[in-house]
Amino acid sequence: MKRARKRIAGVLAVLLLLPTAAFAAETDGAGALPFTDVARGAWCEDAIREAYERGLMLGVSETAFAPDATLTRSQFVTVLWRLAGSPVVNYALPYSDVGEDFWCADAVRWAAAEKITDRTEGAFGIIDPLLRDEAAFLLYNTAKALGAEGSGYADAGVPLQEDAPDAREAYAPALRWAVGAGILKGYSSRLLAPLYALTRAQAAVMLRRFTANAA
Repeated sequence: MKRARKRIAGVLAVLLLLPTAAFAAETDGAGALPFTDVARGAWCEDAIREAYERGLMLGVSETAFAPDATLTRSQFVTVLWRLAGSPVVNYALPYSDVGEDFWCADAVRWAAAEKITDRTEGAFGIIDPLLRDEAAFLLYNTAKALGAEGSGYADAGVPLQEDAPDAREAYAPALRWAVGAGILKGYSSRLLAPLYALTRAQAAVMLRRFTANAA
């Protein structure tokens, strides 16, 4: 496990050494993304471009990214697995809804082995929409697993928006960490929406902020 974690950390370090500014510079003179549903100059364009060019997030087809579609738990775990370098780990799948031959099996196995996920047995919920507080939790545990939770991140003891009590108690520390680090931002100064489903565009933006803060 330690050897796998060192390998993962090394791959993440390489990814994080690719400066965000370089991707921003590419955007200025680059052609349009292959996705017709991501407008030039859109608030999420740079983040989607970075996620796509790094191979972290792909389109739902060759020409569509579906930025407003919700992300499932298995899809987000797969993105985090790719961020970690797509490691292969020798760990039994503890979930009733994930077969050995499933497309997300390696990513879910990694998440279970590295204690990324919030579910240790029963059903993983591979088709369940990912909620915003869950996304913060999974990112926080990814940072801890890779030894990056203290690098470039703000104090977790930050105030949250008025609707933060709606979040599940187990996810509160991760929410404070994500908000303090600027990875997760509210819909407004009063609305954090922890129980809203995360969209694909929002996931790309969170990933960009995550890698920028960990660099």
